[in-house]
Amino acid sequence: MTTEQPAQIARRLIRSNMYLTLGSADGAGTPWVSPVFYVADAHSHFLWVSPPDARHSRNVAERPEVSIVIFDSKVPLGHAQAVYISARAKEVAAGDLEAAVQAFSRGSVGWGGGLDSGACPGAGG
Repeated sequence: MTTEQPAQIARRLIRSNMYLTLGSADGAGTPWVSPVFYVADAHSHFLWVSPPDARHSRNVAERPEVSIVIFDSKVPLGHAQAVYISARAKEVAAGDLEAAVQAFSRGSVGWGGGLDSGACPGAGG
């Protein structure tokens, strides 16, 4: 039996899931969590698309420190594994937008997305 190392578990969970739980807080520190569809690029940057007026987008603009949890909610009780991440989030800069859109599009298509998939256009988080 092969035992996965923590880094292997993290990479597997990041690759095999399409939603992360994003924890943010407003300027007063009031917490908020949001599930978001994400794509992870080759450099372990997480990309998601959210309207700029979404609560988590406003929170990130005001306070960029976030927490992220990625887990498989379909495993049997007692077998859950998760990746916990502390990070700084920001809107994709104009100069990086084309590359981010291409990465997000490739990842979305990989999960069955397309132009009519219901993805919500807006500012990136």
